[in-house]
Amino acid sequence: MVFLLVLSLYLLALLVLPDSDDQTQAPPPDAPTPSSDSENANPPATRSPFPDEGEALTKPIRATRLSSEDQFAYTIDPANIPSTVPWEQASKYVGYTITVEGTIVNVGKSRDGKVYFLNFHHDWRGKFYMVLFNDLAKTLDKPVQEIFEGKHVRVRGKVEPYNGRPQIIVTSMQQVEFVEP
Repeated sequence: MVFLLVLSLYLLALLVLPDSDDQTQAPPPDAPTPSSDSENANPPATRSPFPDEGEALTKPIRATRLSSEDQFAYTIDPANIPSTVPWEQASKYVGYTITVEGTIVNVGKSRDGKVYFLNFHHDWRGKFYMVLFNDLAKTLDKPVQEIFEGKHVRVRGKVEPYNGRPQIIVTSMQQVEFVEP
């Protein structure tokens, strides 16, 4: 854990510090100056990623991917897909049509009111969810929140990634089955 923290700070410093061929800026006036060569032998390992007061950034900081791991890269044997998958494991089945089961804990709505987000976890960021568009919501006899919130459901559809989150788009209420937990 400590190794990862040190490595992260080192990589961040590499992104922030100017290259050796760039023009270097003078140190801030209150920066200590080494008094002998022995002090130069152990310079500080990193510096703050934030600019010092009065320091100007002369070039943009390069973006670096922190992980090369694809969160949706799983090898799935289609013959071994279970009949019902818990919502927590739905991200393993991106690209496959499966039945996902779980309890809808909250229903969100887009700013323009055209999309409903049916979430299986209160902290929905990065987690599986269902999408229901307003066209389908208009055909329902009750509001979407009243129909889904707090209900245990099974939804069948293709799991697709959208902005880093796995989702199933509900195009028909025939995809949804309300069940007892």
